[in-house]
Amino acid sequence: MRKYSAVLARSPSSWSPASRPAPPSRRPIGKLDPKMVVAKVSGKPITAGELDEKIKPELRKLEAQYQERLHELRKGSARLE
Repeated sequence: MRKYSAVLARSPSSWSPASRPAPPSRRPIGKLDPKMVVAKVSGKPITAGELDEKIKPELRKLEAQYQERLHELRKGSARLE
């Protein structure tokens, strides 16, 4: 447990720039290789493809909401001109 606690005690500000994760706005957006292992649960690898399949209904819902909001914003800005 000490080893784990020591890792938690290290603050992100003490990381070198190369070891800091990119902020969310700078992370690549798009599809991952479906064969890429993105997690392990009880030692079993979980691929990006398995994860995408699991969350597909929620992703479709969010994409529809995004497209609707984008349309509303464009429609509203067209009135400003």
